[in-house]
Amino acid sequence: MTKTETNLLESVSILVGVLIGSILAYFYNTIIGIPMIDASEFEVWNMLIFIAIPVLTGFVAGMIGKSKAMENGLISGLSTGAINAIISFVLLAIRIAEEPISYHEGSFAFSLIVMLFLWGIVGAMGGRLAKEYSI
Repeated sequence: MTKTETNLLESVSILVGVLIGSILAYFYNTIIGIPMIDASEFEVWNMLIFIAIPVLTGFVAGMIGKSKAMENGLISGLSTGAINAIISFVLLAIRIAEEPISYHEGSFAFSLIVMLFLWGIVGAMGGRLAKEYSI
């Protein structure tokens, strides 16, 4: 493949990973809710879904563009994490506007920042898995 074809393939792989991750992040936040507001709502299956989304986006991005699978997984994981943080923030703002709830702003902001980088790292691991175990 030529260099332009390789660059196009990497761009498409990142885009596909981000689209899949964005759809899953939207469903994660709307159906399950925002477990970062109250720790008592957070359960084990929430954590499994929370980790599975960036692994899946990184794996898909790594499968499509194998030459830079880990970098593609990192970019798609960071992008999906940013989109998930935006969705969480908007849903929290809507929830607060409808009915005042008590939460600690600092802990919510910290969890969003940690989530962003965690999703980037886990997305990169998913890309590495795709590169290592793909045919």
